[in-house]
Amino acid sequence: MDTLINDVLALRSAGWVRICQVKQYSGDSVAKLAGQMGLKSDHSIYHAVKRNLAEQIIRCLLHKDMAYGSVLMDEHQAAVFSQKLMTHLFHEKAILYTNSDTGDVQHGGGWPATDSTFDAGVIGLNGTCASAIWFQDED
Repeated sequence: MDTLINDVLALRSAGWVRICQVKQYSGDSVAKLAGQMGLKSDHSIYHAVKRNLAEQIIRCLLHKDMAYGSVLMDEHQAAVFSQKLMTHLFHEKAILYTNSDTGDVQHGGGWPATDSTFDAGVIGLNGTCASAIWFQDED
């Protein structure tokens, strides 16, 4: 997993990537979990999405930055890394959340979860375990 994360960080040379894992989560709410992960704890920000949309969001965020749409890695690399990240971070039965209910993250999610100009990502809950990958860019 460390090699995967290091490869992603090396190729996505813009902004910040936040990766969090919680092994024992009480399951209260996605907003409370987000707050524990350093994101805003407002429940109206996070929307449940299907796995294929969550992977599409991660793929888009790996491919281009949100501030200028600059290509950070080619589409094939982004697709490979998004599949690997989905497998390593989120159990196949995890409930997935994002701040974009449409998957359009070209300029960040619809509801900011950080103080960055642009941010978007995915949080996954699976019983008492949780993971997140969140991207932040500035213009």
